[in-house]
Amino acid sequence: MKNMLYNYAYMTRNKRTDRKNADQITEYSKILNNSLHGIDNSNLGFMLDKDFERKSLEEKVLIDVSEVERENIRITLQNIASGIYEMIEHCTLIKTEISKIIDFKIDAVDSTDEKQRLKIFKSQPNGGIMGQYLPTVNTVVVNKNRIEKNDTTLIHELLHYLSSEYKDGIMKSGFYMVNYNIKSNMINDIGLGSTEGYTEYLNKLLQNKKTTNTYLYHFLVARDIANIVDNENMLYCYITHNLLALIEVLEYKGFKKEEIYDLILGLDFLMYTYKSNENTSYKVRKEVLKVIKKILSKKEYEICSESKNKDIEQLVKRQFTL
Repeated sequence: MKNMLYNYAYMTRNKRTDRKNADQITEYSKILNNSLHGIDNSNLGFMLDKDFERKSLEEKVLIDVSEVERENIRITLQNIASGIYEMIEHCTLIKTEISKIIDFKIDAVDSTDEKQRLKIFKSQPNGGIMGQYLPTVNTVVVNKNRIEKNDTTLIHELLHYLSSEYKDGIMKSGFYMVNYNIKSNMINDIGLGSTEGYTEYLNKLLQNKKTTNTYLYHFLVARDIANIVDNENMLYCYITHNLLALIEVLEYKGFKKEEIYDLILGLDFLMYTYKSNENTSYKVRKEVLKVIKKILSKKEYEICSESKNKDIEQLVKRQFTL
């Protein structure tokens, strides 16, 4: 099992690792994910094609939100933005950069441009859907009961909305990236687990809560990573949907590149196999959990000092946005 986990480590020394564009990083992740999982997307039940989200919407019985509910969602977004700005109050550079994205997203709630306007639906209370944000169709779907209560599920999905972009077949959401241009049944995505964990971590920070019932393991790992790199830096990478900037910050903190990919892909693996009853998947899950625990327990990964945080902020400024 350990060999299967690490048989991709040599790839981290390959030149293509340093070519920073979405096509190559997702091609790289396709190879890594296949090595780590040992199975392809079809076996996991995920066929990540361009029309997946549109088809998913068409299969659901959805209810339009009222104008009052839409206005309430706009207010909720403004409250989320205020909470985020408080987290980065002393980081002027980071605040300036992410406020451009957040302000545009809030304005898009009421946009007259149908391509930009956020589409919002309620699902039936017993429909099995708690919440989803679908970037390729710019649509939020939240369970009717939860959207009317304006609860944490809505905030979670709106955080996905604030941190997502879809363009030219490349979808980026937080630390999650999908290259729909890869014509293969092999995995064409990376970063789902870390994105869900950090989204829920932010969700709870905004409400001054310390734990969650949603994505608990991924939440705990994301919290630990945020403590290592400083949450301001991680928040910047998340809102600007820049996985590569996060990887660079983690390298700056002393992580080896293969350790970083073990974290990212290990969390993905745990996400994709959560409901799997296959004995092989269960055994590999145990190995993945051991690997992640070992990486995060290393003593040398101390929380950033103020001086080092300034250095990392400059590093983030230099980092291009995917």
